[in-house]
Amino acid sequence: PTPSPSTMVETDNLTGSQNAMASAGEAPAESMVRAQIYLPQAEVITFDQPADEAVSENATALSLLQSASAENNLQLNIDTYDFGSFVSGIGTATASAEFTWLYYINGESAQVGSDQYILKPGDLIEWKYEVLE
Repeated sequence: PTPSPSTMVETDNLTGSQNAMASAGEAPAESMVRAQIYLPQAEVITFDQPADEAVSENATALSLLQSASAENNLQLNIDTYDFGSFVSGIGTATASAEFTWLYYINGESAQVGSDQYILKPGDLIEWKYEVLE
């Protein structure tokens, strides 16, 4: 179950400035990149990183997830294959025959692996635990 877009969550900001409130699914300012992780317990974790830092490091959707997970003490399971990396678990939610972790770029289903998508200023990367169809 995914929280409604009106859910308010606390934002962690790498710049060390004060915590702000952000709506789930809300795009960050152009000067930032944002990861939102929708946990099965209807909790949304939001993590912002300065865009210039992410761009200079060629950060990917996966590396942003790794930073967000580390900052929020979430266990992250990543399986690596010849074709790339697969996120098999975030927190206590692991991929199974019925559920998997999918990610979205600015509200659109990702067309490349999370380890291949290079972040751009203003990107919103959303990780959702979804039913396999």
